[in-house]
Amino acid sequence: MTLAEYKAQVDAKYAGMRNRPVTAKPRGPRPAWVMFDPQGRFEGIRGLASDIATAEEAHKKFTPLKKDRDRENAEGYVIRLAEPIEWKALIAALDQEAKS
Repeated sequence: MTLAEYKAQVDAKYAGMRNRPVTAKPRGPRPAWVMFDPQGRFEGIRGLASDIATAEEAHKKFTPLKKDRDRENAEGYVIRLAEPIEWKALIAALDQEAKS
């Protein structure tokens, strides 16, 4: 096979690719799982929503031992998905509190 034949074969194979639009994946901060104690105080942030599918999976990341997770559930701890603007504000508030 000559170089010209090979080039023609490759061009034919990928001809449809040239007309397809390229879509960029969103970059930047993404939603993350956050945990609150029964009084509503921020306990922590763990994992991005793209890496952890459910609140139950996120709770396993926060609290590895099942008996501790069961206790936290009984006491009223809450794990939910937070948008970047919210979890960034929570972290900033903790930083501010630590400085005072």
